[in-house]
Amino acid sequence: MTETILISIVTFASGAVGAAVGALGVISASKHAAKGQMQQAIVQAVFKERTAAYRSVFDTHSAMLAEKYSRETVLAFSTALNGACIVASPQTAVYLMMLRDVELARNAQRRQSLLADLLASMQEDLTTFDAPKVRKNLWNQRSTASSVNAKKNRPNGV
Repeated sequence: MTETILISIVTFASGAVGAAVGALGVISASKHAAKGQMQQAIVQAVFKERTAAYRSVFDTHSAMLAEKYSRETVLAFSTALNGACIVASPQTAVYLMMLRDVELARNAQRRQSLLADLLASMQEDLTTFDAPKVRKNLWNQRSTASSVNAKKNRPNGV
C-alpha cells in the first residue's frame, strides 16, 4: 500500500475511535444526569411525605390530648402513627411506636421526654437522606403475568 492510503486509514481509524469514545461519553453523561435528576425528585417527594406525615402525628396527638382520648381522636392518632412509620427512618419508627405505647398507658411524664427524642429524630430525618437506589424498570409483561398466575394459584384466604 502506498503511504497516502496508510495515512488515510490511520486518520479514519483515529476519527472513528474518537467519535465512538465521544458518543459513549455523551451517553454515559446523560444516563448519569437522568439518574441524578430521578434521585433528586425522589428525595424531594420523600421530604414532602415525611413532613406531612410528621405534622399529622403532632396534629392528631394534640387533638387527642385536647379531646381527652376520644375514640375518634385516638383512631386518627393511630392512623397518623402508622402512616408516619411508613416514611420514617427505622430510629424514628421506633420512637413512634414507643409514643403509641406511652399513650396507651397514658403516662404523661414519659410522654414529655419521649416527645423531645421523637422530635429530634424527626428533624434528623428531614435533614439527612440516603441517596435512593434507582434501578432499571423491572416491570414487563412476563413479570406481570407471573405475578397474576401466582395469585391465582394461591389457596383461598391467603
